[in-house]
Amino acid sequence: MKKILTSILLFLFLLTFTINIIGFNYFIHKYEFKKLNVYSEFQDKSIVDKQSLNILKNIYLNTNPDSTFLSKEEVIHIKDVRNLVLLSLTILIVSLALLIFILFKNKSKIKSLLFTSSLVNIIILILIALPFLINFSSSFTVFHEIFYTNDYWLISSDSDIIKIYPEQFFIDLGIYILITDLIISSLIITFSRIKLNH
Repeated sequence: MKKILTSILLFLFLLTFTINIIGFNYFIHKYEFKKLNVYSEFQDKSIVDKQSLNILKNIYLNTNPDSTFLSKEEVIHIKDVRNLVLLSLTILIVSLALLIFILFKNKSKIKSLLFTSSLVNIIILILIALPFLINFSSSFTVFHEIFYTNDYWLISSDSDIIKIYPEQFFIDLGIYILITDLIISSLIITFSRIKLNH
């Protein structure tokens, strides 16, 4: 039971952690804008940098959205994204606190718990990633249908926000998140095995 609970908590913590530090990282976003030639879609590069930063501030700091750039529907969608991010941050904090508590209460089994939980985390990640790797567009649509209660995420393809965040942008972020999560899990496994052999 402890291994199952620890596995769930580690999965939730690592997923929400990597999503927030990678998925909403302004510098990674700028790298993607350059890589995907997003800047060429606008007259001035500063428009992309300014608006993408504004959107991140809308999400994390609850600042007022730029209604001259975003449509009414897009503003609502950004608020929906903010709600999901706040939920992910809550899950991150709670899962980390519970994980630390369980590991602290089971010091003698901490290495075994971390080893098993990390293996389970890798398996779950691969299972979740498979549909996206097979057909990202369909899986991304299903994701939105599950996590959003309205259809404001259905944004016109000629919208400026879609020009800033094309589909490949999200594919790349998903790959970065997956790789980061897998690396952290692998490091935990390696650390656990080294300690277990002593």
